[in-house]
Amino acid sequence: MREARSPMRTAMALRPGEVEAQWHHRDLEDIAQAPPAPNAFVRWPNAAREFDDIKGLIEKYLTKNFPTAGIRLRRKMGVFTQGSCFAENLAASLRRYDLRIDNMPFGEEHNNTFANRVVIDWLRHGAQNDAAAIIEAKLGKEQRARYLAALRDTDVFVYTMGIAAVHFDRITGEFVMSRPTETNKAALFKRSAFRNSTVQQNVDNLRDIIAGVRELAPKAAIVLTVSPVPLRAATEFNSAIIADCLSKSTLRVALQEVLAENPPRTIYWPSFEMVRWLGGHIDGRVYGSDDGSAHHVDLGMVDHIMDSFVRTFGDAELLGTRR
Repeated sequence: MREARSPMRTAMALRPGEVEAQWHHRDLEDIAQAPPAPNAFVRWPNAAREFDDIKGLIEKYLTKNFPTAGIRLRRKMGVFTQGSCFAENLAASLRRYDLRIDNMPFGEEHNNTFANRVVIDWLRHGAQNDAAAIIEAKLGKEQRARYLAALRDTDVFVYTMGIAAVHFDRITGEFVMSRPTETNKAALFKRSAFRNSTVQQNVDNLRDIIAGVRELAPKAAIVLTVSPVPLRAATEFNSAIIADCLSKSTLRVALQEVLAENPPRTIYWPSFEMVRWLGGHIDGRVYGSDDGSAHHVDLGMVDHIMDSFVRTFGDAELLGTRR
């Protein structure tokens, strides 16, 4: 490329009005003078057969040169999972290793960042408002002390973002915390609108959740992930599949905006991409093979997610403890 600059200059002198020659000349000058590109291209798999080996596929295209932010997992370390219902699946899979695992179980009615933010506020301040009181009634007042102790001692906090669709009061526009009863579900759809929250709302919630976790679990690294579990129903669109796409996209973009702020010892783990982006190309289903439910990620796929997590962050001794 550099050798072509001199002949190109000669061509420009002979035919100064040649537009295409001017373009080539400008490109060659850019190539010669510009500093090296900061990032190399990484590519999507070219051959369909690469999807036959899910472990190799994850290691080559998702976790190779993964930015670990210095986070290391060793035997007996504590991992606390919270957020959507998918957090419980991750915790169950991690129990195959010699780690101390805690999970805050959650139903699907509380799997959005608004409700998760209330949970963190409840842990910090107790049942100080109606929304926090609903959380306390569900999780148990006596459990709060146990969760607080576990968080203070945990080394890694894994937070899974569930869905972006939320109940908003039709009059005030405020978030409405649901209660796990059939009558409340019916009442909610009368007085609130079930619609997608915005990227900015989820950015704000996620910032607050991270700040709360920093207070409650001061020594913990924070791992953020998006649950691949789809929403069950929608009212905002004529298709729940379309609504789910927008919901997950909203959460993923919000998460990326927060990561761009470089919060310390906070990373993203691509559980969502492993299931939704790779799962669409591998043979067989990644949902429902265990129990027939289109909402349940196959346990084998969950194990792939967490095995790759331990391979990325764990030392050799921890890897050898897998049951």
